[in-house]
Amino acid sequence: MKERFAIVTILALVVGVLAPSAHAGLVLTLDDGTTSVTVSDGDLDGVVTYNGTIGNWTINNTMGISKPAIGIPSVAVLHLHSFDATSSAGGTLMITLYDDGYTLEPPEDWKLMTSDVGGVSGGTVSFSQIYENAQGYTETLYHGPFGVGAFADTQSAWVPYVEPFSLTEVAVITHAGKAETSFDLVSTVVPVPAALLLGALGLGVAGIRLRKHA
Repeated sequence: MKERFAIVTILALVVGVLAPSAHAGLVLTLDDGTTSVTVSDGDLDGVVTYNGTIGNWTINNTMGISKPAIGIPSVAVLHLHSFDATSSAGGTLMITLYDDGYTLEPPEDWKLMTSDVGGVSGGTVSFSQIYENAQGYTETLYHGPFGVGAFADTQSAWVPYVEPFSLTEVAVITHAGKAETSFDLVSTVVPVPAALLLGALGLGVAGIRLRKHA
């Protein structure tokens, strides 16, 4: 519960910093609590990378991918991949990938957001995906925390269709000493026709939440 509270607090800060900046574009941030590195998509090719050290994190090979490099008009995709290693001192690292300005075709009433993660942890890892639309509505999906070893998880939710919208992926890695963690975190958002949504609900689709909005 303490770790979940900490993650929620971090996400509030992430949304507060990134959301007000309209059309900020693709941004990758790595932060160990003392040192922060930010990489923006200056050439607008939909790819940002960082390969270097941050404090006790001696290896950080991180890549974020978004539009226009991946995704199609009917599917929004945000992909974060990273390999991170620490010295014997260990530490905690937060990796954030953000992009905005997403629009989809066709413009259905609802969207299905899905977050998939998999990898191998040398400590403790937790992940989150944040969706925010132009009306300020947010939805967050959580993964973990996962301990040492291989992990994989998928989470989904229905969200109301309002454009444009942003996606944020957050990874929090903690190593007690010298260790390595690698992962892939992929977020997708797909428009869903109302008829299909009602049919899915009638079949009792497990693991997908429907939120009502005024």
